[in-house]
Amino acid sequence: MSNPAKLKRNSQSVSSTPKPKKKKKISPVISPASCNIRVPSGHLIVSDKYNDGHGIVQLLKDQINVIVESNLGQIDFYPSPNCGVIHFRENDLIDTTRWKEKLKKLMKSPLKVIILAEKTSTNDQYYDQLQTSAVVEFGMVLLPVFSSHDVVGYLASLVNQESRPVHCNKFLVKKKPDPINEAVISTVKLLPSVGESKAKLLLNQFHSIAGIAHASLEELAEVIGSSSATT
Repeated sequence: MSNPAKLKRNSQSVSSTPKPKKKKKISPVISPASCNIRVPSGHLIVSDKYNDGHGIVQLLKDQINVIVESNLGQIDFYPSPNCGVIHFRENDLIDTTRWKEKLKKLMKSPLKVIILAEKTSTNDQYYDQLQTSAVVEFGMVLLPVFSSHDVVGYLASLVNQESRPVHCNKFLVKKKPDPINEAVISTVKLLPSVGESKAKLLLNQFHSIAGIAHASLEELAEVIGSSSATT
């Protein structure tokens, strides 16, 4: 005959056995900007959010090699491992709180950040706010664009600049200056307060749109004046 007291003790020992804890699901953390992204020479890394019928990816593929990736954080395009490009559409500028938070997250990034912002007659005041914050407060490069073709033109220029081969001994060969392409001049003239003469001065000094984008305000001011450089 079973001992009731013993059965009670056994039941207590079984019930007191700790249940295994359920593992919490950890959501992936997306960094503001990937510092270790690999960009093959002559390629552009594009966020997969542009692969949904915007047309930019197809336009890019007509000019350069494109790799579509996910989880790029706050960056939309990588023309090189050390340069990240953000694209703000017309409606993005209206949500000032959102784009300010985005820029704040990129402040400590080691990347050279370039902003392509769509400027229209209806969002002038928002563009001016972005210009003040991006250039003055955060020290980033801001370029106005007016269409998808402008975006593609800038990106293709950045990729071509980054992938240009460097001669192993440049002192042995005297390089002749390349003639300035009229299409490139037209693109630079889209910048505020920049006409044809200033566009040529900028291209002669910095050699490309990418060179202009990477130049500091002080370097730009030496070429076109402080008022035009900060406009």
